Amino acid sequence: MKTDKRLPVPLTVSIQYGAAFAFMYIFPALFMPFFPLWLAENNITAAEIGIIFAVGPIVRSIVPPFVTQWADTHNSIKGPMVLCQALATASFVFFFWGSGFWQFLLISTIVSIFLTPQIPLMDTACLMKTKNHRMSYPIMRAIGSMGFVFFSIVMGFYFKKNGVDDILLWMTLGLVLSLVSMMSLQVDRSPTKTDNLQSLTDDQRNPLKYLLKDKQFVLFLWIVSLIQFSHGIVYSIGSVHWRNNGITEDQIGILWAVGVTAEILLFLFCGKLVAHLRPRTIFSIVAIFGALRWVITGISVDFEVLFFAQMIHSLTFGATHLAAVYYISSRLPVFCAATAQGLYSGICMGFAVGIGMLGGGYLYDLLTGQGIFGGYAYFAMAASCALVLPVVYKLQRRT
Repeated sequence: MKTDKRLPVPLTVSIQYGAAFAFMYIFPALFMPFFPLWLAENNITAAEIGIIFAVGPIVRSIVPPFVTQWADTHNSIKGPMVLCQALATASFVFFFWGSGFWQFLLISTIVSIFLTPQIPLMDTACLMKTKNHRMSYPIMRAIGSMGFVFFSIVMGFYFKKNGVDDILLWMTLGLVLSLVSMMSLQVDRSPTKTDNLQSLTDDQRNPLKYLLKDKQFVLFLWIVSLIQFSHGIVYSIGSVHWRNNGITEDQIGILWAVGVTAEILLFLFCGKLVAHLRPRTIFSIVAIFGALRWVITGISVDFEVLFFAQMIHSLTFGATHLAAVYYISSRLPVFCAATAQGLYSGICMGFAVGIGMLGGGYLYDLLTGQGIFGGYAYFAMAASCALVLPVVYKLQRRT
């Protein structure tokens, strides 16, 4: 039996990381299920909501790789993370004075520029800590998901009773709490990195170029992008579609929460299994169940059926994310760890999801405008998952 030679982690450090993940997911717990409802009440159409929601992921495809590469080459994770969070919080308050599609779009773009590097930076900080100390990334990540579940359920009941008029106040509070928790983090510095840029190799000077020349890594990005693209419609206008078809605000909150609850259970109890299976095995299973999830979501607006379909989120997001993180941490050298997380976040979680949101909003509007049931737009998401199967067998586990 292998002995775990990592150092024990102080309880205070575990609390710091758990709180940082939990507070970081307050904003998404409000933004994704309920912000579309606020936009709709402010005369923003489904297609325009799709555009506003697509801005974040598209910006995410551009900004995080450069921020994380700077973090890699300067061996600094906490500094850019805190700065970006502060600027995102300051930018978001302009929503209080904004009105109309173009102003909302501009503010969303500015907020996204500063907010999108946060997840890859937090993941990198946590993974660095777990390499040196006996702390579990899946457990820390699960705590973040628990924060999402708690706030999406509680705020769902709150908004059902009071409406979504004051959602901006709650979202601002979430951003402030996240900023405070990030400022308290103890972040390890990698012993294999250096602050002396003159001593870096060519690859270490430009980890972005190094990664994009790696054909296996590019294939990995393509596979995960197809899976994450499939979430585009549910992320952007899923709540609007459900409410238009009789699902109440508290039920919407529950539907979002059950998906993330299933994700939490996978993080807590299946993390080691995901780590030991081949990535192509995980992605194949996810692709099959993903296609099933979107077909079910496309044909039904029954709460109980949607409840079951949302449980598959544990695979389409949870298992995909864990497999991706473990693939990066086990396969790639440490000098490009943050950059790899940034590319994964930017391309797979950013660009791919953004295109899915943008196209999904227009497709939904197109179908409903023709008198066709808008849920059929989800069939395009099912097709995206199916496209993984012909190429996933080429993915190798390690070099």
